[in-house]
Amino acid sequence: PAAPARPEAAGPNQHARIAQEIDARQRWGDPQAHIPEGERVQLSDRSSEASSSRDRPLRVLAVTLNCGDAPLKAVELRAFLRHGRVARRGGTRDVLADVVAVTLQEVKISSLFARVDRLIEAHLSQHERVPNACIAHLQARMFLLVFRRRDVAVSDATHGRVITGGLVKGACCAALTCAIADRSYRLAFIGCHLVTGMLERLNDALRKILDAFQSLLSSEAVVFTFGDLDYRIHTTYDDALKDADAWATVVRLTTERSVPRLAALDGLTRQPQVNIDACGLAAFWTPALSFLPTFKCIKGVAGLRYNRKRVPSYTDRVLFRPGSTTDVTCVAHENAPAVTSSD
Repeated sequence: PAAPARPEAAGPNQHARIAQEIDARQRWGDPQAHIPEGERVQLSDRSSEASSSRDRPLRVLAVTLNCGDAPLKAVELRAFLRHGRVARRGGTRDVLADVVAVTLQEVKISSLFARVDRLIEAHLSQHERVPNACIAHLQARMFLLVFRRRDVAVSDATHGRVITGGLVKGACCAALTCAIADRSYRLAFIGCHLVTGMLERLNDALRKILDAFQSLLSSEAVVFTFGDLDYRIHTTYDDALKDADAWATVVRLTTERSVPRLAALDGLTRQPQVNIDACGLAAFWTPALSFLPTFKCIKGVAGLRYNRKRVPSYTDRVLFRPGSTTDVTCVAHENAPAVTSSD
């Protein structure tokens, strides 16, 4: 597929799900311009889904959910985790992800807090936790959990300290090496929760996070930065809309299902390229949007009904940075409107 505009509209808000196929040999566009031409070898077409298939890509499912201080409901897990299954390239059927990474924000402090990881692991019955790549932080009320398919070898798993302060409610990072067949892949996951603020301050917060975890973000690593980044939709980006009531205007666009116009109002992707470069996101990419904003919704109501307290926005994001010799192909990018416990 063609490469998206940098850095392209990102993931949904409180319930975001992104499936990635990672393949060291599949070139997919300009984001891979840094890979030497001689190392770009077209992937042969194999149908086997067994992890022993020599040319099969590593499949990663990255999920972010802001729980909105509501208990995590086991009955809703399937809506955004789907038992750890991802879309297969070509869309013929879903297959098990090799690695599942989950970041949760605003997890309710209760007796269940310490059991959240077990609850998710029970749902991911064919995966198991990578202990050194799992982080729970009570003060920040967030989790970063990494699971591996049971037949996928993992080594060199590690994590950094949780950082907080300023607009950073919490940020954590884990890294690991996965091997399938005769290839190994270095992965890093950065779970983030930011507080909304001026665009420049949000950018500064992201820069602070990326700098803090630089030692875990080697050039060969594929890096996922995901979570509640809190960038908002602004109608001021469109001269025809800037004087209208922002909430009513954006809700009208959602009713019309005008996803391209909504994406064009996104605070993260509409900012100048110089800003993107300055905050360290120049090498990051996100898939195109195909769904409506999922923040801020009325809790307990099926579908997407928006709360008047906030202009609907794509505040949660999933961004990815290809590795120096590893390409990334997004095969599915979805929201989960069936999750109604969160806003």
